[in-house]
Amino acid sequence: MFQRGTKVAVDSMQVGTTEVEQGVVLAPEAGNFVKEIVDGSFPANVPGAGPVLTTASKGPFIPNG
Repeated sequence: MFQRGTKVAVDSMQVGTTEVEQGVVLAPEAGNFVKEIVDGSFPANVPGAGPVLTTASKGPFIPNG
């Protein structure tokens, strides 16, 4: 009984470790996208991305967002 519980715990930790490793790989890419959005250089041809307009006084405006 204890061995089964230990195996489940170890398996869960391994899954968690894999997910963290994937997050570490994706984090810089996400940071780059945020920087592009802030800088206004977000590519217009990204599927599913709606238009983003900016105004000097009000910041970003996302129509239908």
